[in-house]
Amino acid sequence: MHNILLVDASEEMRPLAVTLEEAGFVVSLAPMDRVLDDSQAGAPAVIAFNLFGRPDTASIRNLLRSAQMPHGIASLAVIRSDQLATFDPSIGFDDFIVYPAMADEVSARVRRAIWLKSGVESDNTLHAGDLHIDLANYKVFVASRPIDLTYKEYELLRFMAANRDKVFTREALL
Repeated sequence: MHNILLVDASEEMRPLAVTLEEAGFVVSLAPMDRVLDDSQAGAPAVIAFNLFGRPDTASIRNLLRSAQMPHGIASLAVIRSDQLATFDPSIGFDDFIVYPAMADEVSARVRRAIWLKSGVESDNTLHAGDLHIDLANYKVFVASRPIDLTYKEYELLRFMAANRDKVFTREALL
């Protein structure tokens, strides 16, 4: 189960929070000035920013690009359909939701954002090509064939699959 942090969530966004909770996510709310505190304390998988009526997005751009922003957290912009023409994709969001949106679309966009950042799907699986790792049951499959691994082999494979395109020293892996 993944945590979602809704930033500056107005009463207008309450149905979005309910939709995410019904999809199995744990939702918490935070004001803009506390987003770093709450994101580091609660370790959310996704931070969704309410951009309703927010013409100045420079502060959000700076936050998303700051060294204080925890690594591996996906970011979503929640905008209204009348903001679509003026939405600037260079802000740095991983995806956006045009609100109001269907529940299935919201859930799919959140799961996609999580996948893009971590390679871990919301149903506790990790995919890398033909490799499929079931994190809940400690099972590994390659091209749908089960692979028997020791616990250490499994943990090492899981770590490397979750941290693709990164180099680690032997000591760090141990």
